[in-house]
Amino acid sequence: MFVGELVPIVRFLKNSVIGLFLVCLTFGLLVYAGSIVSTAVVERMENQPQSRPVRERIYAVNVVVAAAESVIPKISSFGEVRSLRTLEVRAPVGGAIIELSPNFVEGGVIESGEFILAVDPSDAQSAVDLALADQQDAEVQRNDAVRELALAREELSAADRQTDLRMKALERQEQLRERGVGTDIAVENAELVLSSAEQAALNRKKLVAQAATRVEQAESLVERRGIGLKEARRKLKETRLVAEFTGTLSNVNLVQGGLVNANERVAQLVDPDQIEVSFRVSNEQYARTIGTEGSLLPLKVDVQGASLSAEATLVRESAVVAEGQTGRLLFAAIDGGRRSGLRPGDFVQVTIQEKPLHGVFVLPAEAADTDQRLLVVGEEERLVEKPVRILRKQGNQIIVAADDLVGNMVVAQRSPVVGAGIRVRPILPENASVPDAPEDVELSEEDRAQLVAYVESNTRMPEAVKQRILDTLKKDKVPQSMIDRLRGGMGG
Repeated sequence: MFVGELVPIVRFLKNSVIGLFLVCLTFGLLVYAGSIVSTAVVERMENQPQSRPVRERIYAVNVVVAAAESVIPKISSFGEVRSLRTLEVRAPVGGAIIELSPNFVEGGVIESGEFILAVDPSDAQSAVDLALADQQDAEVQRNDAVRELALAREELSAADRQTDLRMKALERQEQLRERGVGTDIAVENAELVLSSAEQAALNRKKLVAQAATRVEQAESLVERRGIGLKEARRKLKETRLVAEFTGTLSNVNLVQGGLVNANERVAQLVDPDQIEVSFRVSNEQYARTIGTEGSLLPLKVDVQGASLSAEATLVRESAVVAEGQTGRLLFAAIDGGRRSGLRPGDFVQVTIQEKPLHGVFVLPAEAADTDQRLLVVGEEERLVEKPVRILRKQGNQIIVAADDLVGNMVVAQRSPVVGAGIRVRPILPENASVPDAPEDVELSEEDRAQLVAYVESNTRMPEAVKQRILDTLKKDKVPQSMIDRLRGGMGG
């Protein structure tokens, strides 16, 4: 009875479990189906293109307005101030210093012809006295030789007269023999006497020659003694040293009572009124300082040293390039001399002012790329690349030819994020404004032909720029800025 009652209960529980399993399976299938539908919807939505428009990014850039102007390029270098006249003060003779000038000190000013120092002249004076005595002895010997020469000439004259008398005696004996009065022996005796007289005259001539030789030797001795006396007096004079020009003393290393050797340097005399600066420039910079004939132009030079400054003028260049050096060594004469405050040995900065360049403008060096191109703000404030001629590079700035860029806004600093076609928001410097476009004017045929001839004859202008200018000049109206720039290059 108890077992029979449990059978329906077990059957009920079995059916309930089966029903619950079917319900859970159905619910799970529904959830899985919903997930598949949801994934398909999301994938479909992601594959569809976005319908919202994308806004273009605008970059802010610093710009400058291109305006043609006249600029004086400058060449910078460093140099040293030196004196054109520097004299080493040396003691001509050795000895003890017995007297010094009161100005013989470091930095002392010595006037031209002023006494500097004196060396003990005792030895030099003794040499002068001895040389004078030797000269007097030589003069005595010369006078004695002159007297002997005079006596020898008188004796020669007497011997010549004796010879003439013997010759006349011989002639008389020959005449007597011809008349038959004289004898041969008498004639022979007269011939012997004449021969003896001639021999005596010859001996006198020899004595005259010897006396003349002694006179010449005495004259030569007098000249030598005179030269020795002049040398002794010169050395005596050199015991007192005087200044050859007005200057300032430096490197003074002598005191009164000290001993000096001959030719020993005791100081240095520097002329502070004639000073110059020597400096070195590169070959490219040197090419801009010479004229068409290769001679150095008298360009103005600014000399800056510490808190002192002066103006100078280019005067010359070195003849050769020193071994291991490059460029050119130039020299500029400083105006004002000592009034400038500069002194030999100062290390200074040198700036050469070149000839003015017309129709150019100055930009930061970062404005151009390596291909010499600029970024210019064009229509709709989009950037456009334009080629440019860089004429000079000066530190962090460049000087470029204005050409057809006048009035345009040029990007002052290029960056990797900006380039051609990028839209920008230009930022002008303070107190800057965009100038009006250059006015176009009509040219007469005479003026047009004159400008065209000038452009065609200009050999320093690049062909591309020359062709662009010629094309512009062919138009009915030409920008006034271009006309002014060309006329400025023509000198009027």
